[in-house]
Amino acid sequence: MPGADSTVAGPPGQDATGAPGQPGQDGAPGQPGQDGSDGAPPSSWTYTDDNGITYTCVPVDDFDPDDPRYRCTATSTPAPPPPDPTPTSTTDESSGSSSGGLEGLLPLNLLSDRRRG
Repeated sequence: MPGADSTVAGPPGQDATGAPGQPGQDGAPGQPGQDGSDGAPPSSWTYTDDNGITYTCVPVDDFDPDDPRYRCTATSTPAPPPPDPTPTSTTDESSGSSSGGLEGLLPLNLLSDRRRG
């Protein structure tokens, strides 16, 4: 009986010196693989809040990977805001009067009318 271990010769083959044939068609897509196992919780991370403060978070002492908890500590502080401008008064040296810094805010036509009167 012919087979893999047979000593009976098989049918004659094609000419071994012929040109190679064309590639065959692609096969059907395979079945989806299984989901991988869950990874470990992160060992630490950092973040910056809306105020510009940076925090570093590390696992708590009794860390449980199935119920991870972290302790976050501020590692930077935001830059202080610039100070508010302080209003200053100006003194008209010729009259000795104080304008309270408002003289520069008057429309030019009002300023010239005030000096005439």
